[in-house]
Amino acid sequence: MDHRSTYSARVGEPPADQTDGTRLHVQKQLERFVLDFRHDNDYVYRNQLQENALLKKYYCDVNINDLINYNEELAHRLVNEPAEIIPLFEEALRQCTHQILFPHDPNARLPEHQLLLHSSAEEVSIRDLDSMKISRLAPVPGIVIGASVMSSKASELVIQCRNCQNTQHVPVFGGFSGVTLPRQCERKRLPNDPTEKCPLDPYFVIHEKSRFVDQQVIKLQEAPDKVPVGELPRHVLISADRYLTNRVVPGSRCTITGIFSIYQNKGSKNSSTGGAVAIRTPYLRAVGIKTDIDQSGRGQVIFSDEEEQEFLEMSRRPDLYNVMAECIAPSIYGNADIKKAILCLLLGGSKKILPDGMKLRGDINVLLLGDPGTAKSQLLKFVEKCAPIAIYTSGKGSSAAGLTASVQREHTTREFYLEGGAMVLADGGVVCIDEFDKMRDEDRVAIHEAMEQQTISIAKAGITTILNARTSVLAAANPIFGRYDDMKTPGENIDFQTTILSRFDMIFIVKDDHTREKDERIAKHVMGIHMGGRGAEEQVEAEIPVEKMKRYLSYCRSRMAPRLSPEAAEKLSSHFVNIRRQVHASEMEANTRSSIPITVRQLEAIIRITESLAKLTLTPIATEQHVDEAIRLFLGSYQNKGSKNSSTGGAVAIRTPYLRAVGIKTDIDQSGRGQVIFSDEEEQEFLEMSRRPDLYNVMAECIAPSIYGNADIKKAILCLLLGGSKKILPDGMKLRGDINVLLLGDPGTAKSQLLKFVEKCAPIAIYTSGKGSSAAGLTASVQREHTTREFYLEGGAMVLADGGVVCIDEFDKMRDEDRVAIHEAMEQQTISIAKAGITTILNARTSVLAAANPIFGRYDDMKTPGENIDFQTTILSRFDMIFIVKDDHTREKDERIAKHVMGIHMGGRGAEEQVEAEIPVEKMKRYLSYCRSRMAPRLSPEAAEKLSSHFVNIRRQVHASEMEANTRSSIPITVRQLEAIIRITESLAKLTLTPIATEQHVDEAIRLFLGSTMEAVNQGSNQGSRELNEEVGRLETELKRRLAAIRLFLGSTMEAVNQGSNQGSRELNEEVGRLETELKRRLAVGWSTSLASLKREMCEQKGFSEQALNRTLMMMQRRDTIMFRNQGAQVYRNAI
Repeated sequence: MDHRSTYSARVGEPPADQTDGTRLHVQKQLERFVLDFRHDNDYVYRNQLQENALLKKYYCDVNINDLINYNEELAHRLVNEPAEIIPLFEEALRQCTHQILFPHDPNARLPEHQLLLHSSAEEVSIRDLDSMKISRLAPVPGIVIGASVMSSKASELVIQCRNCQNTQHVPVFGGFSGVTLPRQCERKRLPNDPTEKCPLDPYFVIHEKSRFVDQQVIKLQEAPDKVPVGELPRHVLISADRYLTNRVVPGSRCTITGIFSIYQNKGSKNSSTGGAVAIRTPYLRAVGIKTDIDQSGRGQVIFSDEEEQEFLEMSRRPDLYNVMAECIAPSIYGNADIKKAILCLLLGGSKKILPDGMKLRGDINVLLLGDPGTAKSQLLKFVEKCAPIAIYTSGKGSSAAGLTASVQREHTTREFYLEGGAMVLADGGVVCIDEFDKMRDEDRVAIHEAMEQQTISIAKAGITTILNARTSVLAAANPIFGRYDDMKTPGENIDFQTTILSRFDMIFIVKDDHTREKDERIAKHVMGIHMGGRGAEEQVEAEIPVEKMKRYLSYCRSRMAPRLSPEAAEKLSSHFVNIRRQVHASEMEANTRSSIPITVRQLEAIIRITESLAKLTLTPIATEQHVDEAIRLFLGSYQNKGSKNSSTGGAVAIRTPYLRAVGIKTDIDQSGRGQVIFSDEEEQEFLEMSRRPDLYNVMAECIAPSIYGNADIKKAILCLLLGGSKKILPDGMKLRGDINVLLLGDPGTAKSQLLKFVEKCAPIAIYTSGKGSSAAGLTASVQREHTTREFYLEGGAMVLADGGVVCIDEFDKMRDEDRVAIHEAMEQQTISIAKAGITTILNARTSVLAAANPIFGRYDDMKTPGENIDFQTTILSRFDMIFIVKDDHTREKDERIAKHVMGIHMGGRGAEEQVEAEIPVEKMKRYLSYCRSRMAPRLSPEAAEKLSSHFVNIRRQVHASEMEANTRSSIPITVRQLEAIIRITESLAKLTLTPIATEQHVDEAIRLFLGSTMEAVNQGSNQGSRELNEEVGRLETELKRRLAAIRLFLGSTMEAVNQGSNQGSRELNEEVGRLETELKRRLAVGWSTSLASLKREMCEQKGFSEQALNRTLMMMQRRDTIMFRNQGAQVYRNAI
């Protein structure tokens, strides 16, 4: 309940001379303006009213400049007295619509109209809003950081006396103003009226007869590039109503024209208001919203004809590329290729939307990794200044929520709303992240989805949504040892996972090399700067000033979307194949996997760099010259690593909307299948489709056709979309029919894109990210209703997707406690709740399609599946199929992939994409719904017999492998896996509308299962098992011999140890104390590092003894401060 007092946009009473005649005269003037104003014989506002009214939209968007040209005095009054003029203007609009639509029907009634305003007047920054601007119109620019859900605000209340039933109509002002009900009944009493006098506070609101409008509260903040240095960004609350609601989301840059108003915010019930009657909180009552960023993420920047001509002439300069690169941070000496890479980042490639709906990002990400003092931070600071949209942040000072998005609670209504983080607020621009290596691992993985998919998925606190984060990332980091060590491998220098490194298009190693010539040039350059002149290399700085460069970059981004020429595509394809072959040869020679893999992601990175270079010269077609420079930049970066409020107004005026139900019709029946209606023509078409002999292969090829290969994975996804048959046994037990699939493998193998496609083509689907999802957000949470304070249940993603699919990306980034929360939902398909006095069970009849990376970033064939997969057996056994997706190196495959990707980026089709149009996504979606709703197949006796014998053979083989390797399989083969094969068999029968699953269906189901889960079980289990047993035997003998020697040593030297223990114990304890402090500083909560690198750093570099290190680690382990993972090879800092 809101307790703010009434305070309208109007300060004081209207002037005494403001008679009804004057108001009517103003209204007539406004009517004449709307009906008579025209541009080149076009009646602008008359036509606009007519078009909107035919669409049942009763508003008119008026340019104040037009009113100034028509009647300057009237426009002046509108700007300075908006609270008086706007109601007259809106009534004038209603009268004009009546004259246009019903000229001969005076009794026709029309709803109230809304006036929307915009102008090209000088904008007023948020920090310049002062008391002199109260009750006046002001265009305020900024960026939306939060937007509430819509509420209902009363525009007119109907109140009735409880005692005498006297009824009154009470008007309510707009904005955050409320209304106070009369304390006494205002019915006129006759002198001899025998009825008793009405008591105090007799009125109550009749909601059914009152009138309400939609209202939304927006939090507008100064744009980051407009905030003065050293100042905190200011923000202001915005009240948007009617047609202005739901126009912006967090991250939208906009200019809001509104009435600068004030209201009294009493805050919580217990807050004191004594002495604060005259204090008011400012807000803006919106009357117009103009967004600066369109849906594509490009800025709507206006360029003059002179600018366009100047930019066209600039684009023809043969030395433009080098000149523009030299103009980036000219005070920083050298680093020519890094500056060229940053120039490409500022330009960006071309974003593409493929025919199957898949999106390919155009933004370029760059990582600068190197020694301190190499001007990395200064480069980031310069980019913040010259990029059209940019946000600078520090890794250490940034949390996952601060970078992506957070769920906040409104402090009066207690409702949740989304508040965008840095990557949402920089939508369409650049995020500069300094000290990238200082980020906690759990915060860094939060931006995985944003960097590749350019979205941020949220499933928390009952909010399940996706925000845009179409940004480039420019990050700077230091090596793990502070300075880059040429004596160590790149993997030892870089403490980042492969999954994050693969998302950067270019990674530059910035080393502080010592040469006399270079040092002299740098010294001369720096001296020139500090003496007030220019450095030797800074002569080009004034050639293109920062502001002009900023405008030119905006022009290139908004005007150009280049594509590759066929010759450029062919050249790039062959280069990619050669690069892959060289990297594979290096890996084979060194007998280790590269810490920075070369995958399709890197091919697309080179394409984006090529397109950005074409943008620079305003060239619509990227040529071979652009490809040559893009490859040179890419190799130059990657080969460096080869060297070893309350805002809701009065309590009476604001109402939380609700629906008074008079009927309920469910879309999902008790079986979890959708009640979808199909026409007779559709049914006939689907029956004919089901008879196609090649339907299985065609349908599988139509799943994400822009992704090359992965035929069995696509067939598995097809089975998941169809599902098996749910069964209820005679004893009441239920067996699920939904199929769960896990894609586990290397970065850049299109796992996320497959999930995104399934989200589109499944009849019901929810996409979320493992890092952005909590246990409550995935399953269900108990919430407290903010008025009655009663508890209620709020379903999460798996409840909302009941009867459909939940796609969970970055499954390995989920916290263990969140991941185990879905165990019950995946097998029992229910979610049990026993909290806050609520004990119940919710349905969660969903399939789960999850994508994850191995524990080491890339799948290591030299390790067993258990060492590659950091999941418990309990969660793995719930997946019907587990696919290991590896980035294998073969020349033929690389050539086919390169050719396929080139075809996509050239605007055509890849070599394997010819079947895309055969079954469009919408038809496939309808056919899948038809199969699910019409079919519940059962196994034939022959199919059941065949399946039974195969399962027995599989179990026997797995058991024999376990006995031979003397270890348990990390993915057990149990009855669950038998049921998985049954579900796959039934889904294949559904595809062809077959009521009985046959032996042919069983054969294909077993093939899919053997190619997925069994392949994962077998990988590494048989390899070297005999040698492993022999090695274990030798190791056991050696350990026994050494233990005997240790016992003998301890027995003979114990007395000597006891005699000298007191002497060195004090020094050792002091060393242990210092070392524990150092380790806690080195290992932040949630971080992990290898034990070997930790020993090298603490013992060899910092001089601690190995004895002190071992004792410290044991003490910290006993206190649960740290834990060891991967058989003791990794040290992990717990959150305790």
